[in-house]
Amino acid sequence: EQGECGSCWAFSATGALEGQNAIVNNVKIPLSEQQLLDCSKPYGNDDCEHGGLMSFAFDYVLDKGIEADSSYLYKGIDTPCQYDAKKTVLKIKGYKNVSISEEELKKAVGTVGPVSVAIDADPIQLYFGGILDGLFCTHNLNHGVLAVGYGEEDHLFGKKKFWKVKNSWGKDWGEQGYFRIKRDANNLCGIADKASYPIL
Repeated sequence: EQGECGSCWAFSATGALEGQNAIVNNVKIPLSEQQLLDCSKPYGNDDCEHGGLMSFAFDYVLDKGIEADSSYLYKGIDTPCQYDAKKTVLKIKGYKNVSISEEELKKAVGTVGPVSVAIDADPIQLYFGGILDGLFCTHNLNHGVLAVGYGEEDHLFGKKKFWKVKNSWGKDWGEQGYFRIKRDANNLCGIADKASYPIL
């Protein structure tokens, strides 16, 4: 989990990278968030306090590649870049920005796999489970997460569609580290505003 550091974007990016590595290469290795935090500043990302963007992280990985978490451990603080090219375990060919549309996001999640997304995280601060209705949610994107699936659930007044999203606040948070948020509800919390995934 990210701890006190504003590194949600790095966890979102490694989540999408790990997903593609598992799907395309059948390789399951946790990748280094700390490397992205330390080394992708020249690509536009910032420190623990000011955060960053998943697309900048993908730009960096496109250029340099990424190490495993086990060789470049997560500390949750800003440290100098210690990337060792010899320890690279994954390279990418590029990344794709998904059009701003829940339908396009659904296609990407359904056919490609986990997709990095940004949301307004204010409504999830007090989330404990269930499908978020996102009342008072804006498109002020302030948190990077990972859209991993979608579905619908029977409710009293018919079916409720949802996105299943992986957060980076630890397994004790939400639904074992995940949350569900209403789908096809006018792009709630801006979930489809800044979606992207790496191409291997």
